[in-house]
Amino acid sequence: MKYFLYCRKSQDREDKQILSTDAQKRLLTEFAERLHLTVVDMYVENQTAYKIGRPMFNAMLTRLEAGEADAILTYHLTRLARNSFDGGRIIYLMDEGTVKEIRTPESIFVNKSDDKFMMQIHFAMAKKSSDDTSQFVCRDIISKLLKGEYPGVVPLGYLNVDRAGRIAPTQYQPEKQRLLEELGRPLRREEIDPVDSVIVRKIWEEAAKGTRTFLRLAKFAHDLGLRTRSGKNISKATIYYMLTNPYYYGAIRFDSKLYTEDVQHEPLITRSLFEHVQDVMCTAGKGNRRKHDFDFKGMLKCGECGCAITVERQRGHVYYHCTRNRPCTQSVCSKEKNLEERIMERLSEFRIIPREFLVYASKRVRVMHKEAAGSVDALRNRLERKFGDLKQRLDALLQLKLSPKNTDGRLISDDEYVEQKMAVRVEMQGIEEQIRSIKQEGNNWMDDCERFVESALCLDQTLQHATMEQKKELLVMVASNILLKDGNVAITYRDPYAAILNFAKEQKPAFERGTWLAEAENGNLMEKWLLETVTIKKVLLDVTYCDALQTLAETALRLFRGYRWDSSIR
Repeated sequence: MKYFLYCRKSQDREDKQILSTDAQKRLLTEFAERLHLTVVDMYVENQTAYKIGRPMFNAMLTRLEAGEADAILTYHLTRLARNSFDGGRIIYLMDEGTVKEIRTPESIFVNKSDDKFMMQIHFAMAKKSSDDTSQFVCRDIISKLLKGEYPGVVPLGYLNVDRAGRIAPTQYQPEKQRLLEELGRPLRREEIDPVDSVIVRKIWEEAAKGTRTFLRLAKFAHDLGLRTRSGKNISKATIYYMLTNPYYYGAIRFDSKLYTEDVQHEPLITRSLFEHVQDVMCTAGKGNRRKHDFDFKGMLKCGECGCAITVERQRGHVYYHCTRNRPCTQSVCSKEKNLEERIMERLSEFRIIPREFLVYASKRVRVMHKEAAGSVDALRNRLERKFGDLKQRLDALLQLKLSPKNTDGRLISDDEYVEQKMAVRVEMQGIEEQIRSIKQEGNNWMDDCERFVESALCLDQTLQHATMEQKKELLVMVASNILLKDGNVAITYRDPYAAILNFAKEQKPAFERGTWLAEAENGNLMEKWLLETVTIKKVLLDVTYCDALQTLAETALRLFRGYRWDSSIR
């Protein structure tokens, strides 16, 4: 008889299997030589037999059916199959006479009723063992999730730590281990990577700006030195997985379910930043996967019909023109270079109030801010009361679920309980985030407003020294709508830029040199400025910061990490 030699070991269970494929090959080869068996070919596979679809195994059976051999030599029957389909297929081939013998170092199975019955028992026991192992693993996974632990390798920016406080071998670096030990506390099982987390956070912040595609974010990560754990460059798919993974804001998504209770790892970003990035990605749509990366693609609309402005490259030049999906007379194509100049001209026209008025008005606003400082405490007290109410609601929900009258789920089903509990927990987490942010930043909003207005005053100077990437970031931050008509550009500003710009336009005749002090004493004018300052305070929290405006970047970033005002409290 002619034999195919088959060796297999599961890659996912290397620590549970004693005999490697090399050891199996050596043992079976010596066995075949000792008995003078004719081995036609050898198949070595590193894949589980619990699922069907092993390529080497299927190729071997195909050659058996073709008559190239008529027997199999393997270390044990469990090497051939641990699922009912593959086991039944082997026995069927013996029924048909295609396979005349299956030999192991301990046993020989031929086309006899007793032998095939014993093979069925071996295959069934192997499947039962795999099923039990699968159930044990599932129970371990559920147990980890209920304890708030991630049941696997944590994403980039985090490290797995064993019970002894040592980083997992695949992630271990002496420098990272030293930095973790310097924390001076018992290490969690999942710790923030003291090195890579800084880069990962910058990637999130860059994604929030909405000016980079996945490809450019991957290049950005490469330039900062971030690599996968195998040492390869970050791919677009890795960037997408990173930016859609709720793990980074303190939740665990596993098997299409979101776990938010008692999560053990520390968030790397705020939930508000996560949601903002999701909105940016949704708005960008297919733009993140386009082949060409034009500077103003997807940022402009037609000033006549409102359709999107498309872009194309012709003879080395980049042209922008209306898609004309609606009736439109616009036929002018604008070169990208000319378009950039017009956009920058519009931004350079941004003028606010004189600096002298700003200095004087800021002093007046600070007096108001000091007098109204108690509103921050009132806001915190209200949020704490609301948090207490939600906690009572959560307890009442649990009592209702455990009520003797609810044994049949008549009052509240398991699914309803989980859904309502999850909704309450999410709301509680949001309030906790607000309270924490208020304690950190609650009394600094006046400083934030002054820094913002100061940076806005220098907008034209900033543009002169900004790179193209910084100009795009600035444009996304400042403009809510950019219209192109007859080759000309019109910009609609976002708040708070719009608020302070409108204020300046309304008071433009009064802001003449030498009269600013008298105007600053004007009660009505000061009242308007105070209102605009409050508008700046509220809207600034939603402004995406920009590296081109460094002072604004530091301020807006701090606020962007979870700080929200309750507009109902004054």
